[in-house]
Amino acid sequence: MSDIELPDDWTTIPFERYICRLRSNGGTLKKKEYKENGTFPIVDQGQLLVAGFTDKTDYLFQGPYPVIVFGDHSKNVKYIDFKFAVGADGVVLLRSKDENKLYSKYFYHWLKNAPIHNLGYSRHYKLLKELEIPIPPTIEEQHRIVSRIEELTSRVEKAKQVLKEVEEEINNFTPSLLTKAFRGDL
Repeated sequence: MSDIELPDDWTTIPFERYICRLRSNGGTLKKKEYKENGTFPIVDQGQLLVAGFTDKTDYLFQGPYPVIVFGDHSKNVKYIDFKFAVGADGVVLLRSKDENKLYSKYFYHWLKNAPIHNLGYSRHYKLLKELEIPIPPTIEEQHRIVSRIEELTSRVEKAKQVLKEVEEEINNFTPSLLTKAFRGDL
């Protein structure tokens, strides 16, 4: 567990008590099998949410949904609530054993920030099993926390978009301003 002090009414639970590891019945697709277009998205342990596409139905994850994809090598974490094919080696599929005790989206946000030691390209799932998940006293509080995280994340994304637009305007404005300055038109 990290050195973060929890509120008095919170507790911690061992990772394996409320998290189960799922298997994909269809196996995994190799990177060379990924296509740019297709019927089903492929989710792997890479940074992008969707790494490619396939039309092969035998590689589809059979559920249950939602599922948390953890990159065993990359430590990337993804929340998946749509039909997908499992891509490449190193994908670990996780799910809350009981949504009434541990909300999957709460677990997802916690896992994205969990104190997992970096082992380089080695496998990291073994470290997850040693962790304890901090949980508030009620499932409603987990839902409230997730709502607040998602609200703030949305605001950050909007601010990033505005910043990008301002930077583009500055980049477009600066050359014409310099031209006017050098001509003495200012």
